Amino acid sequence: MSFDYNLGAKQITSDQINLLRQYYINWEGDKTIDLKFRFIKVFGIDRSQNTTRWILLHWFVNRRRISNENLPKLILKLFDMNFIPIRLFQSVGEWLAPNRHYNLHMIRSGILPLENDDSLLSSIECARQLLDFLPGLCYYVYSGNKSIHVWWLKFNFEDYFPEEWRKSIWSQQNREKLDRFARKKAFDSIQDKLSFELDKRNAIDTRRVVPIIGTVNAFTGRKVELLNREQLMKMDTDSLKDKTLLNHWH
Repeated sequence: MSFDYNLGAKQITSDQINLLRQYYINWEGDKTIDLKFRFIKVFGIDRSQNTTRWILLHWFVNRRRISNENLPKLILKLFDMNFIPIRLFQSVGEWLAPNRHYNLHMIRSGILPLENDDSLLSSIECARQLLDFLPGLCYYVYSGNKSIHVWWLKFNFEDYFPEEWRKSIWSQQNREKLDRFARKKAFDSIQDKLSFELDKRNAIDTRRVVPIIGTVNAFTGRKVELLNREQLMKMDTDSLKDKTLLNHWH
């Protein structure tokens, strides 16, 4: 059963919102992934309308490209506008020029996200299995809830289709179609090696978003955290939850 974002947001208290704001006042951002050509999608509480909704952060800043350095300031601007950011996400693909028709401006595939979200324990074990056979750079990111996201950053969708298809890449419509094809092919080759079930829908979705490292999952009060290899191998579920929980969050 999928998580009910609206119901979860209603359970967040005023004290927790104050702790969230205090965290972002002191947060300096994260340079792990360059945000300049990515969309930032936010789920939050709109206090002025007494409701919850999704926004693209670019709508509030004249659709300019958002850098890692100015993201903390933009988050605080949301608070000033009485919009409480509960979750913050970035797109898995990089984009040429952010605007409302972002599907027309994808320039390359970027991150291939892999995860098992049955439980935090199974997600950790699944991520450990992925440690040794994914080629190139991977990040292991705790979602702040019950899963470890494995981001394959060197995924190149052009490696997964025949040479004669390459002339079709520069058609935007074909590019996205080929990207989905390549993601599915890569996913299937990885899933065959695992004893855990990965989330196929999220992996092959070209418009998938993933949480921004260092931001807070306000449903749990825990930070989205990048784990190194040693942490992934040694950390248990309780220590991970304790390590990432905001001080005084109840």
